[in-house]
Amino acid sequence: MKDLYQILGIDRTSTIDQIKLAYKEKVKTLHPDKGGSEEEFIELMTAYSILSNYNTKAEYDRTGTYALSNVELYGKVVKKLASIFANYLEANLKNTEISKINHIELLKSQIEYIISDLVKKHSKFFSDAKQIAEMKRRLKYNGEKENLLEMILNERMRRCELFKKESEEEIEILRGCKAFLMDYQFDVLMFLTQ
Repeated sequence: MKDLYQILGIDRTSTIDQIKLAYKEKVKTLHPDKGGSEEEFIELMTAYSILSNYNTKAEYDRTGTYALSNVELYGKVVKKLASIFANYLEANLKNTEISKINHIELLKSQIEYIISDLVKKHSKFFSDAKQIAEMKRRLKYNGEKENLLEMILNERMRRCELFKKESEEEIEILRGCKAFLMDYQFDVLMFLTQ
């Protein structure tokens, strides 16, 4: 596995702003539309996606690993972004002022809202898991048959853990979507000068 800092051409002490700047510079030559290879672009996008977020950067700095493989992350980001963009178009094509709107910024805001909502749900499930663990610790069973309540609590805990894992992956994919959108801009001024 290549070092994410080397991919971006920066050192480990780089700030988030420096990471963003390095990504913007590198994408100019590594994007497949600019003649770069898809593999290098996937590596770049993955490096940016991990290092531009304080939490995933800290985890990478601590462990030297990250959750998804480059190809898997790229595929999931492209699929998610296509879905978000299709829904966005469906909702906004009826707008008569469509050419005056900065669609890229709106898409980024929409993605940020989805991330924020997932983080809130993630926190709730984390709290639920702690309460379930406490209930299991305090639950005493004196019967001879299977402990039905403990089985129910175990299943609920399993669902909390599954949601936690899925939401963490979804957040990483959505951050990749935002990183992908950095390559685009919408020229509102061009409309205003016509």
